[in-house]
Amino acid sequence: MSGALLRRGARVGVLATGFAVRPDALDAGVAWLSRRGLVPVLGQHLRAIDGYLAGDDAARAGDLDAAIADPDLAA
Repeated sequence: MSGALLRRGARVGVLATGFAVRPDALDAGVAWLSRRGLVPVLGQHLRAIDGYLAGDDAARAGDLDAAIADPDLAA
């Protein structure tokens, strides 16, 4: 394979579809994407917590549906 799969400036969705995300891990991941020239787009409920999950089922599913439907997201 040749070339990058994602180009600088590509918008990348960041979602939590399962477990709640540790804030420090999330911040590190977003910074990593940014350092590589990508534009992280955070899900609306990314930092939500419902027990050990990242928000309730409807919130997590809604974030995933929104990301899939967004034609401007490259990944």
